[in-house]
Amino acid sequence: MTPRPTLEDQRRETLALLEAQLGSRAIGENEYRRRAEVARRGRDETELAAVRPPQTSPISRISPSSPSSRLAPAAPQRPAPAPPGSKRSTPHSPDSPDDETGFVVACLGGSLRNGTWEPPATLYSLAFMGGVELDFREAALLEGRTDVVVLALMGGVKITVPDDIDVEVNGFGFMGGFEHISRHSPDAGRPLLRIRGGAIMGGVSVKVKPARGSSPAKRLAERVRKLV
Repeated sequence: MTPRPTLEDQRRETLALLEAQLGSRAIGENEYRRRAEVARRGRDETELAAVRPPQTSPISRISPSSPSSRLAPAAPQRPAPAPPGSKRSTPHSPDSPDDETGFVVACLGGSLRNGTWEPPATLYSLAFMGGVELDFREAALLEGRTDVVVLALMGGVKITVPDDIDVEVNGFGFMGGFEHISRHSPDAGRPLLRIRGGAIMGGVSVKVKPARGSSPAKRLAERVRKLV
């Protein structure tokens, strides 16, 4: 008797099918982001089935390294994604870390978040006579809005964001500097990183940099694979 696929096997299968559709342009990046977020956090087979494309060939023939497999576009089975400025509404896995609030603090030292990581819905960052560096280029920013609240007190906060998400920055500088860079199109449907806060005798810097390597679609698929 063939063993029943586990939930993780079905999750990987669903993501591979979605990546194949992204590679063949059967779905766009925004739709891929929405479905991949649901598949990555889905807690049961029903949630995975709701975003899984029609499977026209065995999963063994589809792999993340061969996204050119041609699949038919999937009919929408879930409500349209929330506007980019809205909070995340995707269900979260009970096994995932607390994804509502997080803290990054540097006091008389330094703190770094980079590589493949999963930011919370709201991230608070404090640099007191030290430095904080937040690199979101490989972070799991798939849909919805992520809030970053920063305070640089006689210290510095350096934030690097990829070029495939929207950025909205609002802050103040008192005897210091708070760099304002916003790239926000309300109708774009892309993830939104909203940065707010202040710099007191310190500095906050926000830089937009392209991720290294391949096309935005391939970088997005690679980012999702690393987080599963």
